[in-house]
Amino acid sequence: MATEAKHEHCCDDPACHSGEEDSEPEVEAPKEPQVGDEEQITPDGGIVKKLVKKGERWRKPPTKCEVTVHYVGKLLDGTVFDSSRDRGQPFTFNLGKGEVIKGWDEGVAKMEKGEIALLTIKPEYAYGERGSPPKIGANATLQFEVELIGWTEAKDVSSEKDGSIMKKTITEGDGYEMPDDETLCTVTYKAFVKGTETPFESKENFQLHMGEEEVISGVEKALETMKKKEKAEITIMPVHAYGKEGCKEKNIPADATLVYDLELIDFDKPKSSYQMTAPEQLEYAEKKRLEGNQLYGQKKIARALKKYKRALNYVESDYRMSEEEKKKAKSLKLPCYLNIAACKVLTKEWPEVLENCKKALEIESTNVKALLRRGKAYSGTDDWELAERDFNSVLTQQPDNAEAKKELALLNKKIARQNARDKKTFAGLFQKLGKLEQEEERRLAEQKKQEDEEKAKKEVCSLCCCVLLPSLLTLSYRKKRRRR
Repeated sequence: MATEAKHEHCCDDPACHSGEEDSEPEVEAPKEPQVGDEEQITPDGGIVKKLVKKGERWRKPPTKCEVTVHYVGKLLDGTVFDSSRDRGQPFTFNLGKGEVIKGWDEGVAKMEKGEIALLTIKPEYAYGERGSPPKIGANATLQFEVELIGWTEAKDVSSEKDGSIMKKTITEGDGYEMPDDETLCTVTYKAFVKGTETPFESKENFQLHMGEEEVISGVEKALETMKKKEKAEITIMPVHAYGKEGCKEKNIPADATLVYDLELIDFDKPKSSYQMTAPEQLEYAEKKRLEGNQLYGQKKIARALKKYKRALNYVESDYRMSEEEKKKAKSLKLPCYLNIAACKVLTKEWPEVLENCKKALEIESTNVKALLRRGKAYSGTDDWELAERDFNSVLTQQPDNAEAKKELALLNKKIARQNARDKKTFAGLFQKLGKLEQEEERRLAEQKKQEDEEKAKKEVCSLCCCVLLPSLLTLSYRKKRRRR
């Protein structure tokens, strides 16, 4: 109670709350390693790391990344048996994949970027009983002075995130901007079939427009994630390269995985809509729409779709436009929505067809193309009544519309086939139900017959007990009296 009374009042005097009962234990910050400190990497002391030079605090390589190191390997007597520094070339390996001795995989993983450490590695984490003749004998404990220069981590840059396009940054780029559709890129690259050393194609200061299929899709997708002056190694699976066919002209076999050493030297992005005047927006949108129409006519649907969407992006935001310009923007939006819906009909992406037709009909409620494409989408999702309504709406406006007639005929055939399937299904069901009813009737008849027989037996027994038994008893009594 005394403790409670002590804290009933409230005040701002810090001395009032300085008692030990209110203080929280202080958590000590982790001690920063100092040059000369030793760390036991494994519990058994098989790998010991001694800090020679500090690295960049907290920056350690992730598992399975590609690390680059310099090293000097010595026996305990000081004999140097290997040195990357003597060769004048750093050594690169994939961390944690067993490409080097276990002592390196585990020891380097504990190092920071720029750190130099002395790794003392016992034989069970090095070359064991076999050694590595002639320089390393059996059961030899080794010492490596290792400098962790850096590492590159492969990132999955595919849309599917299935590892089909992996990017390993070699040199970081400048700034924060990256190319997108329509961007003019200047690149240098060498392209290899994975596992080969001779490039099948090399380009220097090559200019390409993103989205124009001037390079394989895997390269375009990787470029979308790169900055100016960035260098990267891109590994591309067949699905984003030359697929099952390969490319005879470039001597690329079927199902080949490709590797590109790619540098994005520079790029020039087109103006964004907010950087344009309203007339420029309208002109650019119309240009992209017409380019989309040309590609659609060539059956290049994916590229056409990009053009339509880009055109739409430049006129959807019309708050800076005059009333007259807004009317023009609206007249541009309508064909864009309709054309996007047409592309999505071909790929049977019905929800997107419905969405774009809805937007088109909000602009023009009786638009024949929007009704026709929405009807196709409803037919594709088996909303047959809605599909029939849209096709009939088209025919009300245009009685001779051949496409609407064709779609309505197809819809009626689809409905007829379903009705036939239902009839067959239900006919079989009714037949089964009929058999079950007949079996139930037979069972009930048999049950009634058994019940009637049981009843008859009971009646006979009752008759015996009520009539015959007394008569027999009387007869027996009379016989006894005569004997007397």
